[in-house]
Amino acid sequence: MKNIAFLILITVLFSCNKNTRNKADEIDYNMAYEYLDASEKDSAFKYFNRAKDYFIQNNNNSLAGNCLVNMAIIQNGYGDYYGSQETGLSAIKYLNIKEDSYELSSNYNSLGIAFQNLKEYNKAAKFYSLAAKFSQNSVDSLTHLNNKAVAFSYSKNLILQLVF
Repeated sequence: MKNIAFLILITVLFSCNKNTRNKADEIDYNMAYEYLDASEKDSAFKYFNRAKDYFIQNNNNSLAGNCLVNMAIIQNGYGDYYGSQETGLSAIKYLNIKEDSYELSSNYNSLGIAFQNLKEYNKAAKFYSLAAKFSQNSVDSLTHLNNKAVAFSYSKNLILQLVF
């Protein structure tokens, strides 16, 4: 009987420890959003990066991808377009087409912005099309298609500037 009580006690202790650890590790993810909401993007980036590492270790691909998307958007905001591209492209492998359409749409839009800022308008247009494809509502879809039109207009203006 003592052995059974001891096993139950050990099981309870380990399960409590595991739950405490999960909640502690999710603090990074929650802190990232708190910093993002407070416009403290450098701190948000740091916490998203820490949370991403935890989620990858624990095979939570969706949340790892979400962290990477947010990191790419932050990099875009700071003008780190090459870094944003790298981060955004790495997010794609963690996101599920059926379950993470919002994140995919945001990620593809972010990639479009990065390519557009690097004056790679045709690539930007392709990513804006993908963003529209994964949009969950018509307003977002139209916004992404508008971004695509802007990329094409920049491309046309660039061609006209080179010709004349």
